[in-house]
Parts: sequence; structure tokens; C-alpha cells
Amino acid sequence: ILVLHIRKGRVLGKRPYILDINNKVTTNNEILPVFLEQYYTDKSTFIPDQIVVEKISTDLELVKRILEEIHPKLTIIKPPPNSRDEGMLKIAQKNVGLILGQRRLLAEQASAKMKQMYEDLRDMIPGLNQSPIYIEAFDISNTQGSNPTASMVVFRNGTPAPQEYRRYRIRLKQTPDDVGMMKEVVGRRYSRLLRETKPFPDLILVDGGKGQLNGAVDTLQNLNIQDQPIIGLAKQEEQVYVPGQSDPISLDPSSTASRVFQAIRDEAHRFAVTYHRLLRQKAETTSDLETIPGVGPKRHKQLLATFGSIEGIKHASLDELKTVLPSSIAQTVFNAISSQNNKPEKKKFKVWLPKNPST
Repeated sequence: ILVLHIRKGRVLGKRPYILDINNKVTTNNEILPVFLEQYYTDKSTFIPDQIVVEKISTDLELVKRILEEIHPKLTIIKPPPNSRDEGMLKIAQKNVGLILGQRRLLAEQASAKMKQMYEDLRDMIPGLNQSPIYIEAFDISNTQGSNPTASMVVFRNGTPAPQEYRRYRIRLKQTPDDVGMMKEVVGRRYSRLLRETKPFPDLILVDGGKGQLNGAVDTLQNLNIQDQPIIGLAKQEEQVYVPGQSDPISLDPSSTASRVFQAIRDEAHRFAVTYHRLLRQKAETTSDLETIPGVGPKRHKQLLATFGSIEGIKHASLDELKTVLPSSIAQTVFNAISSQNNKPEKKKFKVWLPKNPST
């Protein structure tokens, strides 16, 4: 559905919508009423004086009554022939046709890309018997074992689906062990899919070599998940490990599969590193506060709950700190923060060079 925003005869903007109808619609005549009800009952949506539609139906009249409670002057009309409103409606209809055409073209291109990818991979990956439209990829991020995290990114039709991404804090392994960490996160992900009876991806990618792949395969087998297509992406570009083979397989760098895998690897790594950096910064800040005598995890949480952030704590007065902490500890915290805030900045030295240096 396309919404044109018109004021004083001028088109100010347009926006296409895909209607989430679920089981609400059984006939085409119900589509527009369902959309109008969803669209205009949102408190953030401005309700105009007039809504121009292609066809008036009984269901539309019911929606009009609902909306009139919010905006009594609202009218919903089907424009008369050869009127200015009908001209605007035809513009909307033409735009809808163009948008649908673009979407069909993109869908056809995505389908062709996935078919080509299947051709690249079908003889290589055990169990892959259809185009890998739905792919999940895992990456591990840790710095010398500190704050280890994992990320899972999802690609559908060769493009990212960020709303389906997941982040994991590693629970079992706190020392550098990428294989153990990969086993943990793969186990957590797919045991959950089993419990919730949700569909599995067409292909699983794990970032790493043979060790990470074998660990993930063992985990799937322990969950009694059989014949799940899975590969490991080697550190060398265009090389993948597949179950049952000791040596990696080289892909044509110009192939569709190679380009898609590289995009997935980059996105998984970016997502994992971003989360790991966030946790590391949080841990560093937390450890700074908790090194102050009398401030443990519990009081640290109380301070954050009261002042909202580390910056808020740093700018709190002594009296404000005393509302959360015992007087003696509040004084200790205040002194520690003050000494940090009053540390002199490193001096910056200026260097002057002669205008005409001699050689």
C-alpha cells in the first residue's frame, strides 16, 4: 500500500507499506480497512481531514467511525471522475505499480543469485539440497580470553537480516579456547530452536578452521541434529572446510558463493567485535569503581541506578553520594573521583621550525 501525503494540492511525500495482515484479512476488500485501522490508530500518526481511497466498502465505513472518535472532521471519499483527487489517486496507483515492479526485479535477482550459489556449492557441501536462502553465521571475539563473546548474524537471500542477529556472552570458557566457545554458542542456539520447534537454516557458517567446524558438528550430533549443512570459513579468503575432509576447499574468488561468504564473515566479525568492545569498556569502568574500598558489585549497581551512568557518578556531589552510601564510604568515593577528575592533562609541546631551514 502506498500513502501519498498531499497538502493544498501538492504531493509532500510518499511512503510504501507492507501490511502485516496475519489472519485478519480473508478478502481483498478487507485489506485497505485493516491497513487504515493499523496506520491511523498509531498515536504518532497525523490524521488528515480527508482520506482519498479507490473504493468505499462496508468495512471502510466501520473504520471511519473508529477514526472519527479521534478526529471528528475526518472524511473518507472515493473521488468523482475527472476530479483533482482522482488525479492524485492515479498518481498513487502508478507509483504502486513502479514499486511492485522494483520489488519483483530485486526478488528475481536475489533468486538468481541464490540459484547460482547453490550451483557453486551443491557438490561441495554434504546435505545441501536446496539454495541457501537462509544462512546463520557465528564468530567468536575475545582479547586474551577477557570478556569472550560470540555473535550470530543472519543472511536471507544473500542480504543481512539485522533484526534476527543474536549476541552471546560466553558462560563456560573464560580462557582462550575458540573451539570450546564455538561449541557452547552453537549448542545454545540450536537447542533453543529445537525447544521452540523453529526452522533450521539452510546453511550454518562458523568462522574458523577445521577445529571450530568439528566442534560445531560434534555439538549438533550431540543434539541429535543430523544432515545439517555446515561449513567453516578458513582464515585464508576463498577457502572453506567441510565435514569429513581434512583439507580446505578453494573457491573461485569471483564466484557468487565466495562474495556472499566474504560479506557474511565481515558482518559477523563486525557485530562480534562491536559487542566485545562494549563489554570490555563496561568491565574496565566497573573495575575502576569497584577498586575503591567499600564499593562492591552491590553498591556499584546502587550508584548506577541512582545516577544513571558512570559520568553521573563522577559529577555527583558529596551530599548526593551520601544518599546512597554510608557517610564514610561516600567520602572515600568522592575523594577517589575528585583525584581522578583533577589529574593534570599531559602538556602539549609546540615545536617551531625555521622558515628557511638550512640543509
